[in-house]
Amino acid sequence: MNKLVVAKVEKLARKVRDELRESGFVIPVNNRDGSISVDHYRIVKDKSGFYSIRDRDNDVVVKQINLPQTAAVLANKLALGRGIDDEILKNDRDYGYNLFEEALSKKISENSVVKKDYDRAEIMSTKLNIASYRKNEAKKKIIYSFEKLRRLL
Repeated sequence: MNKLVVAKVEKLARKVRDELRESGFVIPVNNRDGSISVDHYRIVKDKSGFYSIRDRDNDVVVKQINLPQTAAVLANKLALGRGIDDEILKNDRDYGYNLFEEALSKKISENSVVKKDYDRAEIMSTKLNIASYRKNEAKKKIIYSFEKLRRLL
């Protein structure tokens, strides 16, 4: 009797997994090492703070991903056999570039105020605002893709 229940639960689990896959979602699994497996791909946070996606042979498929949401969307697409979404990857790169530009502009602006170079401080403050806006726009696009994926559940 117990084996029959286990067999029915396993069959139901396979059915649910297959239906989700057909809908465009592969169920992620948390691993003991802190990585996340999405079918035959793993999302790993590197020591540098970036994320990478590795295949079953532990070869890096995509590296230096800034946001975990980007990694999740890309790993899901790879697991479905759809390849790497260049648009999402571009948005992630734009996010990272503008995050760096924002921090740099802020630092230069603050130093310019200390040095009483108010013209340069104003220019860097404007540059900071532009970088911040662009960073947020790139992140919104990534989050939108991630939320679309999440809504499938």
